[in-house]
Amino acid sequence: MYSSFMSDLSEPESSATGADPALVTLVYPGTAFRAIPEFVIDIPDDWAISEFPDALFAAGPPDTTEMVWSNVIMRHERLYPDVTLEDIAKASWEMFAAQSTDVSLIDERVLSFDTTFFLREAEIKEPDVDALSRIDAFCFSPTQGHQTIDLFQITFLHPKAHGHRYRSTYAKILSSVRFVGDGSVTA
Repeated sequence: MYSSFMSDLSEPESSATGADPALVTLVYPGTAFRAIPEFVIDIPDDWAISEFPDALFAAGPPDTTEMVWSNVIMRHERLYPDVTLEDIAKASWEMFAAQSTDVSLIDERVLSFDTTFFLREAEIKEPDVDALSRIDAFCFSPTQGHQTIDLFQITFLHPKAHGHRYRSTYAKILSSVRFVGDGSVTA
């Protein structure tokens, strides 16, 4: 695969003194680029767990016969430190509502376990699919001394008609989320 950008790499730009600029080797994770904060989360032992695009993982019951697989998806994103859960609530709802043809807000609230979550439940109606229930839980990991904060999003998706089967499991999953350490900068 060829890129015109790569052709520029053969001749590094010279600095004002005419010497090639010094390069520094960066290691990820490292002091300049910290890893995603460590966490623990409990998932039912009979659920299938897998990688999922743009997510840390996806998990769900392995024996589902529903057209839409009931699942849990966990995502991570780095944000500027002045972002609040209220900001996330507003922006995420606007984005979600714009992407869905028929979505209704069911409930929004803040829940606190060892971690504080903003929780939203919505109902999605799409052609040729039974109504879906989607619950989004947003939280920040504890961070200290960083230029950014770590947002985690846990999305629970299931056919609305089967919600009674999953609600207590979802509550157990959320209450199990624990961040390891305080996210402080270490040398």
